[in-house]
Amino acid sequence: MIVENAKQHMANSIAQSVASSDAATAQSNFNGTRRKPRIARHPVRTVARIAAVTAVLAIVIGGAGTAMATGVLPLPSDMLSDIFDGPASQTEIIDRIGRPVGASCSNNGVTVTADAIMGDKDMVTIAYTLTFDDPAALKKLSEPGENGTIAGSVDGNVYVDGEHGGQGQSWLIDKNPNDSSIQYFAQFSVESPGLMGRTVRTHINSLVVPRAGKELPEYKKILTGPWDLKFQLNYEDTSVTIPAPKSVNFNGTKATIQEATVSCVGVSVRYNIDRSIEHDNNSGKMSQNMEESMDAVGNIPLIVTFKDGHVEDATSYSGYFANKLDNGTTDVHKTWPFSQVCDTDKIASVQIGDTVIPMNS
Repeated sequence: MIVENAKQHMANSIAQSVASSDAATAQSNFNGTRRKPRIARHPVRTVARIAAVTAVLAIVIGGAGTAMATGVLPLPSDMLSDIFDGPASQTEIIDRIGRPVGASCSNNGVTVTADAIMGDKDMVTIAYTLTFDDPAALKKLSEPGENGTIAGSVDGNVYVDGEHGGQGQSWLIDKNPNDSSIQYFAQFSVESPGLMGRTVRTHINSLVVPRAGKELPEYKKILTGPWDLKFQLNYEDTSVTIPAPKSVNFNGTKATIQEATVSCVGVSVRYNIDRSIEHDNNSGKMSQNMEESMDAVGNIPLIVTFKDGHVEDATSYSGYFANKLDNGTTDVHKTWPFSQVCDTDKIASVQIGDTVIPMNS
């Protein structure tokens, strides 16, 4: 789920103190995400929910919308390269490891198409295109800002079959203001490993934009669906194991490494730490004590250094899942999608906790 205050949302999820009338939200289990703003990506405020559920609801295709497979599919790099930094050569990697999709659904004068996917065993990026039969409908959107980002979002859900936790971010972008389409990107990770071959189901209720003149974000619908798609994740997973030690130190506390991997698109580490998150027993407001305990569990240094000097620092702003155990320790799964796509043999080292681990080419 994309939220303005992710740490507060994590507190609410743990305390189970905030009820929701939205069925998908009620079933989701987002343990928190904090993303570092990146110049090229510009995450926007959104009410979009990237939700993974334990029991996936059946999605009805037809009736209000029509699902189909499109004919000529674009190259993955044509759809995905806009949200990544890096040299033009990364398009070759995107085309090698990404895959076209072509699942499409039309309703109320708008066609939503899942164009391309790319990811690894823990995280995925999906590129969608929203094409309008009437180009005049696009005038309801704000003028594109830097890098084509639009102040608005998709109100809906992205489900991964069999999953019970997920977190991420999304963007709306207008790549070409002169055509009748805009692009929607969803990037998220899941709690359990092994995304390959699983089914993704996208349900979009509406397209929303912020109400003008409001100090706090309020949204209004400008288009109503629904649009429903489903497709399989069949990209190339380039994950390789990081030769990490059995344990590392994090501010005087031992963290036992359960799994650590890096891929062309991101880094992931699972560890158990001898600390726990202090739950609040109030209305859901996060106390300073709980915030500090969350930082003490999830803010383990995680830094990837590339041979060209580029650094991806996932220490304080990456997304993570935290599961408090009965013995007072916490299992953590921390992920970070790279800002640029790069082959893993270009990685010089990965730091986890106080330990820098060289990556052998």
